[in-house]
Amino acid sequence: MHPDWARKIRDACIAARTPFFFKQFGEFQDGSLLSGVSKRDFIVLNDGRFAHYSYDFDQDTRNRWPHFRPTMMARVGKSKAARTLDGRTWDQFPEPRI
Repeated sequence: MHPDWARKIRDACIAARTPFFFKQFGEFQDGSLLSGVSKRDFIVLNDGRFAHYSYDFDQDTRNRWPHFRPTMMARVGKSKAARTLDGRTWDQFPEPRI
């Protein structure tokens, strides 16, 4: 999942004064938080396309497509994947109405 998709929902919730809860990115984590690139890393574009970083995308290709906001996501497993979005956890819940 591209982080921009979660940001768009978060920003809409904030604008509507609605609680926002972000569980996690699945088994992936923002690759910029890790050191090194492995065969398990992906480049995710904000239009839904993705490619293996080490095979299909190199840094030059990534730099030529800035309008797709390429983001490196690393497969680390669900137990290790980050719950943070832009450096913060989002655990808001709606207030129950009685």
